[in-house]
Amino acid sequence: MDKEKKIIFNTVIRWLGEIINKGLWFAFIIILARLLGSKDFGYFNYIFSLSALLVILNDLGTNLFLTKTISRDKKSGDFYLSNVFEIKIFLSIIIFFISVFIGLLKSDVLLILLIFILSFIASSFIDPINSIFRANKQLVYETLLVLLFRITSITLSFLGIYFLKIKLVSVSLSFFIASTLSLIIALLLIKKIYNIKIKIFEKINFENWHNIFKNSFPIGLLLFIGGILFKLNIVLLNYFKNPESVAYYSAAFKIIEGTFWVPSIFTSVLFPFLCENNNIQKLSDDNLKLFKKSTIFTLFISILLAITIFILSPQLTHFFYGSEYKSTISIFKILSGALIFIYLNDLILFTLLSIEKHKKILINFALGCLLYLILCITLIPVYGEIGAAWTLFISQVFLLFMNFILLARNYDKNSSHITRLC
Repeated sequence: MDKEKKIIFNTVIRWLGEIINKGLWFAFIIILARLLGSKDFGYFNYIFSLSALLVILNDLGTNLFLTKTISRDKKSGDFYLSNVFEIKIFLSIIIFFISVFIGLLKSDVLLILLIFILSFIASSFIDPINSIFRANKQLVYETLLVLLFRITSITLSFLGIYFLKIKLVSVSLSFFIASTLSLIIALLLIKKIYNIKIKIFEKINFENWHNIFKNSFPIGLLLFIGGILFKLNIVLLNYFKNPESVAYYSAAFKIIEGTFWVPSIFTSVLFPFLCENNNIQKLSDDNLKLFKKSTIFTLFISILLAITIFILSPQLTHFFYGSEYKSTISIFKILSGALIFIYLNDLILFTLLSIEKHKKILINFALGCLLYLILCITLIPVYGEIGAAWTLFISQVFLLFMNFILLARNYDKNSSHITRLC
């Protein structure tokens, strides 16, 4: 299978898997809300969100670092995966004790919180294994693991609620069993397929940890700043205006955010191909061609979605939220335009990461954050939720402009096919 066909195949497989995954999760949440009741369902969302937030500390960019590194050197899987696992074990212990401290402040949910934390920690060890699958361009295994976890956790949750009558404990235990089972199968798969044997704490080398952390932390920081670029305006909107303004903006943004998996899956498929074929610090001729085709594809998908959301914004608002959220329609229309720039930024970001432009990307993101903050402070107090929407739109346009200039300066000028990006 040639490069382009493999990219299309892997993208379709992951998209189909994610559609099934999100469909199952959506149905599960609706049914769970009825089975648990408002109080326990509130506890579930609180604990689930808190656990997800804490376990972010267990990544720090190591997953993308693994994909990038192993794409270039397939034989280094044992070494890097073993060291990343050691780092994650160390961080997991810290996360667990933080969770105990937080749980003791609200002792009635301590047990459930700790079980959920353990399940999220187990899942966090599956992520670097998925990075191995991505580096080897075999995303069908990642898709199977995602669906295995989702189907197992949902099935065991319903069985536990029905037979054991301890509703929230049953759900937390189900997630822990599902994540542990998925991790075991993931470990067996990489041993069987790639003959990767993880050796933990046989000989701890802190220099290896330091080198991995040094290379992965800028990636983790970029992902963190990226999160700020999507969430800070909501926080400031609540500060400068009122909860109703937050509700109107968030209602539209949640729908837009729900489409982010479309470009993220495509770029995760594309990333190892870019890493494998690029010269360090320069975008190779082959990857310049690949980037152009990917840009056309991303533009097609993003424009199609943007036009659909723009035209159907009144119907989407009424269907999901009702007539009370009429003010959301105009926000939908602004954010639908921002969607195009968000998708393109995702593609250019991963292309720049493939040629080791971490520091320069961080500078661009820092400037983008500065503009974003200035816009939030100036537009939101005057225009409220409309100002918050324009803040996101303008900052994404600015970020795309800066990233495109950076990429245009870093194609391989010695290539046989010298073509400007524009």
